[in-house]
Amino acid sequence: MGKTFRLRVVALLLAVALAVSCAPDQAAVQSPTPSPTPPLPTPASVRAAVVLEPAHLALRSGETGEVNIFIKNVAALYGAEVHLSFDPALLSPLDGYPDTPGLQLVHGTLIDRARGFVAQNQADAAAGAADYAVVLVPPAAPVSGEGVLATLRFRAIEEGTTPVRIRDSKLAQLAGGSVIPIPHSTAPATVVVSR
Repeated sequence: MGKTFRLRVVALLLAVALAVSCAPDQAAVQSPTPSPTPPLPTPASVRAAVVLEPAHLALRSGETGEVNIFIKNVAALYGAEVHLSFDPALLSPLDGYPDTPGLQLVHGTLIDRARGFVAQNQADAAAGAADYAVVLVPPAAPVSGEGVLATLRFRAIEEGTTPVRIRDSKLAQLAGGSVIPIPHSTAPATVVVSR
């Protein structure tokens, strides 16, 4: 699936979730009154970031390690999508959920799994890629602050140095029925494998 298609799927899920949460209760007051939408933080007041931690990791061939997708300084987060890349000759992803088919990342603590829908969770050992997307489901409140979105676990297989890069990332808010991108910076990690 292309990046644009995945973004549309996440946006559609957000829109459906919002529509369901905003559907009027038939037994409620007969004349609807609009509720004010609180102002969203401006990009200048919120410096959100998607970083990989630890920034530097040293392993011996055969050892296992992990890199966390860490989101910092985010306000009113409702959905996130992150795509990683690494050298598959040096690192082999490990399955975060062995009872589920495929290779997956481990769900983090930033978005409570019981309040969200994981739209994408896969690692590709041959391509050296990992993809993760999650969206909150109403009536869940948006998340602010910082925390681990997901964790990529892997085994070091060959001596060398590889960056673990964020190929693409999207953070989103919901406001007045619209999906609003959250501006953010990104930071990669580096894994050094020795014998």
